[in-house]
Amino acid sequence: MDNDMLDDVVQVGHKGIYIDYQQPDGTFIQEFFPMILNVLPNWSIAAGDLDNNGLNDMLFADLEKVSFVLADHAETPFTETVMPSALISQRSTLADIDNDGWLDAFVCNDSATSIPFRNLGIGEMIPDFDLIPTSSNPGSYAAIWTDLDNDADLDLYISKCWSSALPGDVIRDNLLYQNNGDGTFSEVGETAGLADNAQSWCAVAEDFNNDGYIDLFVINHDFENGLYRNEGDGTFTNVIATSGIELSGLSAEEALSGDFNNDGFIDIFSDLENEIYLGNGDFTFTGYETSFKPGALADLNNDGFLDITRRGKVWLNDANEENHWIKVNLLGTESNRSGIGSRIEIYGDWGIQVREQRSGESYSPMNSLNIYFGTGSSVNVDSLKVKWPSGIVTVLKNLEVDSTYTIPEVSCFQANYTTESEQHELCAGDTLLAGAPSGYSTYLWSNGATTQNIEISHPGNYYVISLDQDGCAGYMKFIRVERIQDILPNISADPARRICQGDSITLLSSPGNNHIWSNGMTNDHIVISEPGFYTVAVDAQCTDEQLESIPFEVAFLPSPQPETTDVTTAQGDSVLLTANCVECYWYDQPTGGNFLHTGPEFQTSMLNSDTTFYVENHSFYPGENHVGGKSSDEVPDGEALQTGFMHFEAWEPFTLLSVKVHVPQDSFQAIRFIQLFSPDTLLAVQQFQLTSGWNELELNFEVPVGTFSLHCPQCLFSRDTSDLTYPYPLGDAGQINESSFGQDHYFFFYDWQIQSGDMECISERTPVNILVTNTEDPIQDNLIEIFPNPSSGSVRIIVNEPINQPGSMQLFDSGGAQILQKEIHLDNEHILEAGE
Repeated sequence: MDNDMLDDVVQVGHKGIYIDYQQPDGTFIQEFFPMILNVLPNWSIAAGDLDNNGLNDMLFADLEKVSFVLADHAETPFTETVMPSALISQRSTLADIDNDGWLDAFVCNDSATSIPFRNLGIGEMIPDFDLIPTSSNPGSYAAIWTDLDNDADLDLYISKCWSSALPGDVIRDNLLYQNNGDGTFSEVGETAGLADNAQSWCAVAEDFNNDGYIDLFVINHDFENGLYRNEGDGTFTNVIATSGIELSGLSAEEALSGDFNNDGFIDIFSDLENEIYLGNGDFTFTGYETSFKPGALADLNNDGFLDITRRGKVWLNDANEENHWIKVNLLGTESNRSGIGSRIEIYGDWGIQVREQRSGESYSPMNSLNIYFGTGSSVNVDSLKVKWPSGIVTVLKNLEVDSTYTIPEVSCFQANYTTESEQHELCAGDTLLAGAPSGYSTYLWSNGATTQNIEISHPGNYYVISLDQDGCAGYMKFIRVERIQDILPNISADPARRICQGDSITLLSSPGNNHIWSNGMTNDHIVISEPGFYTVAVDAQCTDEQLESIPFEVAFLPSPQPETTDVTTAQGDSVLLTANCVECYWYDQPTGGNFLHTGPEFQTSMLNSDTTFYVENHSFYPGENHVGGKSSDEVPDGEALQTGFMHFEAWEPFTLLSVKVHVPQDSFQAIRFIQLFSPDTLLAVQQFQLTSGWNELELNFEVPVGTFSLHCPQCLFSRDTSDLTYPYPLGDAGQINESSFGQDHYFFFYDWQIQSGDMECISERTPVNILVTNTEDPIQDNLIEIFPNPSSGSVRIIVNEPINQPGSMQLFDSGGAQILQKEIHLDNEHILEAGE
């Protein structure tokens, strides 16, 4: 869709067009183009460059109307024009019916004559039955444009089905309109043996036996299906009885074709009993069952093998990677830009293989406009030939397999033919002067310009083909222009935005120029030690202004030092120390040292000299539970057509406890996986059996500080595209920044329940000094004196205020054990001798 030669996926909804643009690494970036569409492609869709501006346009057909949606590089990327003709539409197709270089359209009508639409130039379409007159009988279900008689022009085969018609009724006859080469067509279906008459739904047109002639496979709803071999003389023979394809499977609606295993033979994918029929190259097929139905064909991971997309789901082809392939992109110049109607042939050990470039096959989908060949084990392609609708033939020789070739519509190449690629960025309102080397006679730009240089003012992919006076290509350049998007800078914290008082934190800015922080600093990061709100501003790329981030709050958690009192004690005593903290940790050194005790009280050992102990306060901040993300109070506004994921960041560690997802009522209910990535590394995964409605998923994912994404592969759950207010906070621990498709989408995950991690902050240590009294000082109070203390001999006890009455003396050792009890008379003086 964006002219980069990679297959994209288009999905259409009531509110606009979704395009998943494939990137070179096989990933996709979705862009939503909001617009009110009058016609939705409920019955069929076709694509091609109707106005030859280098971008693919689309035809939408619903049950009653047809519209053409033209793509442009301008600020309004798509414009819809509804056709006045009323019909009951079926298969729609694009082809250059009158071969004037502009794509026309043909839409099958179930109620009356099918309607051709003539392109008047630059994509202006009008219904015109003179373009190709066809039968007025109803029941036209599908049409396919193909060259069945190898005369280098397009014939039209129409599959017919009319439920009330009995077998043999001509209303049921399939029609073959043979191109006479003069702008007229003749109906020759019965003569060719292709009238069928078995209530046909659609047909496949391919060269099944690699003889250079296009054959047909027809799926029917009556009698049996048909497989018609082209005899090369204008007639066809039905050989389905010996083919291995199910004859009586009469309910299929879609039929696709391609070389799914790249063995060099065309295969069939239809919703029969065996969906995949691998061709053997001799009109026999081997059937295999699949778990899904046909959809649109494309290479959706750029590996050269055909994949399937259907209703927003993707099935990647994991076939035999030992087989080789060739991929071809066509760039029309005299013919339509898409090269629709071209015949492509490759030659090698196998002989010949043929493909035709078409828009609109099977019954409803639109396949890739790239052309795919499998070459099996052969690693040499002798030559490739493109026969364009204009009559020009382009030939390439000695091609390498497992390669993609972009081929312009030219008759020859200069010996020194070269190609180049450029990438540029462009601000809104600016222009880029792009050019090609001088010295060429003709310059053909993808947007229709023919000058050597052009001005580009809109993003997109452009190319120029430079031709010499003989019409030979000498130079080709591809130019990719991307729009510069000025976005607000973002702040992250290392180690976290919530830290302990006394520590420092580093705030980091997202990339930008001329950083200016709210505290006046000008680096791309700052180190702070004060709480508060901080912002950073950087220069905008497209204006002279600065872009300022949203305020980033930093919190410092206190852990005050313990308060204590110094103590005086006697030698040999034990002291009970106290501090005013609940979680007190006691040590013998100001840093490090030995841990002694925890708690507000600490009983020392017996002390014989002055001593200092140290106590620190541990403050615990338990994790808090928060609800973040978009609320589940209301059912999301739509169902996802393509799976997406959410980008978020964590400023401090937390546990992602749970999220809610909403499964639409008619959605496929199965086991789904929820995955946590950082950024491309899988950190955690949980699986769940989901049912319709709201599902609460218990994840318990441990999320460290950093940037992450939350995924649900192959999920097509409910999502929002309106009333979005990014970023969505995750408490104080982080925020959801955007979806994988930007801030216009919110995918799947609602009511994020998180629990922030516990934090422990440790204060500085407070010293507690203990003064031990002098050992020669007597122990005394107002009544008695005891000295000397300590003593290895006698101890004198003096009673300062004698009283004439008996008393008791008790003596304890340093461990607190009583060693003596003695009755004494409390008179003036007593001597206690050692050894008593």
